[in-house]
Amino acid sequence: MKIISLEPYITDVLVYLGVTEKLVGVSHRCEQPSSTSVVTVVTTPAVVSQVSGLDGRVAKELCTDFVDVEQLLSLAPDLVLTESEQLAQPGGARWIQEYLETRLGKKVLIAAFSARTVDAMYGVFEEIGKLVGNVQGGRDLGHRLKAQLMDWSDSFYPRMKNKRVTVLSSVAPLRLAGKWIPDLVKCASAAPQHYVVGDGEKETSWSEIVSFRPDVIIVAPEGYSLDESVKTLKYLERAKEWEGLPAVKRGEVVFCDGLGLYRPGPKLLSGAAILISAIAGLESGYITKRDEFFRLRWVELHRHRFV
Repeated sequence: MKIISLEPYITDVLVYLGVTEKLVGVSHRCEQPSSTSVVTVVTTPAVVSQVSGLDGRVAKELCTDFVDVEQLLSLAPDLVLTESEQLAQPGGARWIQEYLETRLGKKVLIAAFSARTVDAMYGVFEEIGKLVGNVQGGRDLGHRLKAQLMDWSDSFYPRMKNKRVTVLSSVAPLRLAGKWIPDLVKCASAAPQHYVVGDGEKETSWSEIVSFRPDVIIVAPEGYSLDESVKTLKYLERAKEWEGLPAVKRGEVVFCDGLGLYRPGPKLLSGAAILISAIAGLESGYITKRDEFFRLRWVELHRHRFV
């Protein structure tokens, strides 16, 4: 079996399942699996305007990146794994599958997923395991993540119960993190500011944040490094409402890069550990790696490092 993965978390799951020798192609956003030879990159971050017709449509719709269809076809995959809410609908990927089969002259399976909640995520792991012949491994991954989240939630329950939590996935404009992140906050027995099951991120305002009166604020702009996240303090401080927020008064503001939060799969635990630490008031290095996040008071004392 030859597999192409068009989403970083799917590649992470394949590595976890021990099937990287079958991986022939990945998105440019995926890390190269260390246990294999170099895998061909089949996507590009920019749309190539000269690609038209059905090739152009496949290139734009098969995943969130622009797919080099000729490169993909040259690998003659048996299985293409992608993340797409549209293609995950019943029959949504059929036309692409039929087109690729016609071009290749062989059967190709396109499996599209849409992991928008924690439970849906566990289901995706199991489905990927089933497709690559390791259903127990996919099931075990979900059980492992669930067991660790439950253990942390039970251990720190008195420190987290009913705390109001605001998770910012963007600061300009202000946006609240969505999908499975509110689920993770609920797993911690806390109350997320934005909670609609499976909903995407939500634009908010300072007046809404003030009305919510967060006990904890997690600043995790999607796509930002830890240093870039910390630098957003300069923007946040400009808001006249900032100093009056309960979380700010008590220093219960955490800055992090958010990679684990926005990436389901084995790496989700690193993001969940930061989130649990923020809500429970734990220091960096307790259940996370050291200096994986910074608290507000530390940033204020060391702001010269982030100018």
